[in-house]
Amino acid sequence: MSASNFSKNFYLLGHERKCLSQRKLPNIQEVLSFLMYNYKSLGKSLHNSIKIVIDEVNAIWSKTKIPVMKNPNSAEKLKNLYQKWIKIKKNRTHTKSISQKKKRRKFQGLFEKVI
Repeated sequence: MSASNFSKNFYLLGHERKCLSQRKLPNIQEVLSFLMYNYKSLGKSLHNSIKIVIDEVNAIWSKTKIPVMKNPNSAEKLKNLYQKWIKIKKNRTHTKSISQKKKRRKFQGLFEKVI
């Protein structure tokens, strides 16, 4: 197997996504995983990665003729989701902490929401 067959696995997000599905609206987990691919695997800045992801999500939503938020609002929302994920990831070793478990479950509950 070549090295290109392996993909990074991100905490709570699963494997990196090199692209978003064009056949369905992406959920938060897919969008964050695509963000991580652009940010970590391709080495782009967080700001540029967010812009790429937002443009891709907007393109998918525009195909459905559903109105979307303005880019600054979308970018801020995605950045906040990323920062929440970072905070949960930093405390992942606190496995016995009840509050950490609640935060992790609450964050994972967002995954099914369409972004």
